[in-house]
Amino acid sequence: MSSLLVFRRTASTEDGEARWELVDAAAPPDQPPAGVARTRHSANGAVHVVSLAALSTPDLDLLPHLVRELVAALRRTDATLISIRGGRPDIDAALLAEDFLPTGNGPFLLHL
Repeated sequence: MSSLLVFRRTASTEDGEARWELVDAAAPPDQPPAGVARTRHSANGAVHVVSLAALSTPDLDLLPHLVRELVAALRRTDATLISIRGGRPDIDAALLAEDFLPTGNGPFLLHL
C-alpha cells in the first residue's frame, strides 16, 4: 500500500445512505478500498455514521485516519452534528482523538 490515500464520497444508496471510501491512489482500480464509511443524513443537519471499516494490521491501523478524513469531509458540508455508536476500544479512541464526546449511553457526538 502506498502512502498516498485519497478519501472520497462514492455514492448514495437507495435508502439514502452515503458511502465514503479511503483508497490507495496508486492501487489498481479493482483493488478494494482500505477503508469504508456509511453515513445517513437527517433533515435537521445531523449525520449518523452507520458503519466504519478499515484495514488494520499490527503495523498499520487505518481506522483513525478514516475517522479523521470523514470528519474533515463532513465539516465541508452543511452537517451540524455527527453521531456514531462506539463500543470498540479502537473506534472509541479514534473518536475521542477527533473531539467526539461520549454521551454515556452509547453514541458519541461531535457538534460542528
